[in-house]
Amino acid sequence: MGRQIHIICDQLAKELELPQRKCREISPRITPHAFRHTMATELVRNTGDLRIAQLVLGHRNLKTVQVYVHPSPADLGRAMDTIG
Repeated sequence: MGRQIHIICDQLAKELELPQRKCREISPRITPHAFRHTMATELVRNTGDLRIAQLVLGHRNLKTVQVYVHPSPADLGRAMDTIG
């Protein structure tokens, strides 16, 4: 798995025009589980639908999906703007 992470990291560095060494510095913290959290958060952020994330992640219980989603302060601010 470590080799695959480095390949992904190298591709991201190229796309984001980052020095490859900078990406490699953070790669020990990148795990498949971290990708699941990021994917769930981005799905909810972009669709506004927790159910979509549930289906993609394959969880039976919606409460389990909530553990994977990490809204940022900016997400909370945007949510408040929609009602105010």
